[in-house]
Amino acid sequence: MWPRITDFFFPPFCLACHAPLPDASQGLCASCTSSISRDSNLRCGECFARLPEGKKICHKKFPYILGAATRYHDARIRALIHGLKFHHAHAAATTLAEITVRYCRDIPLPLQSFTILPIPLSTRRERERGYNHSELIATRIGAALELPVATDILVRTLHTQPQSHLPDWDARRKNIAGAFIVPVTSLAQGKNFILLDDVITSGSTFFEASTALKHAGARRIVALATTRA
Repeated sequence: MWPRITDFFFPPFCLACHAPLPDASQGLCASCTSSISRDSNLRCGECFARLPEGKKICHKKFPYILGAATRYHDARIRALIHGLKFHHAHAAATTLAEITVRYCRDIPLPLQSFTILPIPLSTRRERERGYNHSELIATRIGAALELPVATDILVRTLHTQPQSHLPDWDARRKNIAGAFIVPVTSLAQGKNFILLDDVITSGSTFFEASTALKHAGARRIVALATTRA
């Protein structure tokens, strides 16, 4: 494939180590990507205990089980997240998706019956940013795993403060409370979903979104984040 003309004038660089990249399709160089460690377990969404079999062995009433591919303390992951969310570095979504896909292939849970739902942004925030970063990651994961991606089942109705600006679980829970609805419950009834976001910190966003899906009759929910803070 011939390089894009823009690559001659604005050559792509690794978002972490700033080494030149062969093309602009990736956010990190091969060296940085290969050195990122991944988890291989699912976890309880309530207490983060490992679930080796992908089954709920604790807190059975909690609405989701958690999957997180990496840890946020890795500077290379932070560079990808910041580049995608704040600097329009769409290539970072490709690298984040590839890392998450490798994780999904390692976990002890068959995902063939699941539909991916990227966590929706408020209309205002998506308009300001110009795109939903989680949707960019989700579409790439869906293509790689051959899973459907839906953006019309779960809807965000409230514009809230960024969760990262709030100090603790209680503040984040109050901030996001009631932010999601499922307008057509028949689209969720009896179905399995992967809720997809870039980062999980307190889990309050996943909790509110999964609660809305459960109220609409969703069967099983995996909250999947590329990284866990």
